[in-house]
Amino acid sequence: MTPSARVLAAKILVVDDQEASLDLMEQILHSAGYKSVLSTSDPAEVYALHRLHQFDLILLDLKMFPMDGFMVMDGLKTHSTQVPATSSPSPCR
Repeated sequence: MTPSARVLAAKILVVDDQEASLDLMEQILHSAGYKSVLSTSDPAEVYALHRLHQFDLILLDLKMFPMDGFMVMDGLKTHSTQVPATSSPSPCR
């Protein structure tokens, strides 16, 4: 498998409490060629989903309620092995 094929095969989870943001991020990632993209609007689901799928990357919205992106990252530290995670304000706010 070529390096670019390995990158495009990465398992990615998108977490945002805004459905429009989830739809936009999924569309962007799929159009870029990523094959394994899951999403959730419930930040509390992240830990169970990561245990099940062992994501290569988790994209988090910073401003979610009741659990923001920072809280999710803190929880990942205690619930699982290391995973690259990044957070930013939702693109649709």
